[in-house]
Amino acid sequence: MSEKEKQLSFDDLFPDTKNVQQRLEKERSPISLLLDGLRIPSNIGMIVRLAEAARIDKVFTYNMEDFEKSRKMSRVSRSADQYLEIRQLKELSEVEQLKKNNDLIGLEITTHSIPYPQFSPQRPVVLIVGSEKHGISQELIELSDQCIHIPMLGIKTSMNVAMATGIGVYHLLEAGGQLRA
Repeated sequence: MSEKEKQLSFDDLFPDTKNVQQRLEKERSPISLLLDGLRIPSNIGMIVRLAEAARIDKVFTYNMEDFEKSRKMSRVSRSADQYLEIRQLKELSEVEQLKKNNDLIGLEITTHSIPYPQFSPQRPVVLIVGSEKHGISQELIELSDQCIHIPMLGIKTSMNVAMATGIGVYHLLEAGGQLRA
């Protein structure tokens, strides 16, 4: 008789917890996130939690001058912000510097965007996600190397930013060969 199926904990997945935690903190995927103009702490918290779970390299904020880690963001992220580098970019020139070693990929429906399954990363990626109300700012769309979009099959032409970020991040992980069973 087979063992009853059960949910696995971190300790079940990684019995050598101490060494694995140190390795996971150091080994990050070649994907970073750029949050452009996000305002809702729960969305930011969900994205930070996703970023840590996917071992994203860094999280950058832009057009978020008043960004401060709030209790709500930290609670929703389940304190994942403690394990990530989150850096605020204040000038467009700082975003331009990211292009030296990364492709800037906007997650937005635009006149020249392609469906996300058609995109395969060729080098490290900074995935740009936009504000809940306005999407990615025009200046960052213009700076992007490519925009990808999630095909919308319903009447609404957008979805929650945290949900869309999850779809984009896990596609990039799979397309880049970083997902392991």
